[in-house]
Amino acid sequence: MVTASAVMRAAVLSLGRIGFDGLAALLLVVIGTNLLDFLTAPAPGATPDAAFALAAIVRIGSVIWIGYVVQAKLVGSRAAFLIGTAFWRFAALQIAALLGMMLVRLIILRIAPPAPTLVGEWTSNLVGLAIWGLLSIRLLAWNAGLAADAPFGALGAIWRGQSGHDGAIAGAFIGLALPPAAFHLALTLVAVRMTMSPQSHVTIAVLDGLFSALQLALTCAIGAVALRLASRPEPR
Repeated sequence: MVTASAVMRAAVLSLGRIGFDGLAALLLVVIGTNLLDFLTAPAPGATPDAAFALAAIVRIGSVIWIGYVVQAKLVGSRAAFLIGTAFWRFAALQIAALLGMMLVRLIILRIAPPAPTLVGEWTSNLVGLAIWGLLSIRLLAWNAGLAADAPFGALGAIWRGQSGHDGAIAGAFIGLALPPAAFHLALTLVAVRMTMSPQSHVTIAVLDGLFSALQLALTCAIGAVALRLASRPEPR
């Protein structure tokens, strides 16, 4: 029986497949979009303007693209940087997942509004991320499958192949991906909720970028392991 520790170990050992080019692109995207977000974020209590909305669109598109690149490299694709059919299928799933995460977040806010403090907001965001991560745990293998150029028609077989492995994959997500996500959420809140100098914004953007990159890489690595588990032949 596969354990969470085995999934975690396999995920960490696979990170080298991202390569220097993938790592450089990942850091460039996450740090660059952090700077864009932090510098266009409205002051506390102010209404977001068009610049912030545009920055959000750029961030979403950029993160989907780099997520595809990293995931494709982890599943052995030789066309990770190519924007083709595999990318658009992957992007469609990411947009659907984003909408699902937003829905979960709205439900949590309605049931348990956060305390009006940074700690309260951080806790609420982290709980929402954890809940969505566990609810969508089977999407990780789908991400990997689509990045490997699997058609939508193959997703059913991948879903069925994960049966019996959900606990191990969820444990790996909690143990590997959630800790850097917690630091990422904290640094983001500090950057957008507190007044600071441009130099401080740059420092936090870089530091937060490292945690964001680690979170994304580990999540994709878990997805690649989940796909391998789902693709194992059933014992006779």
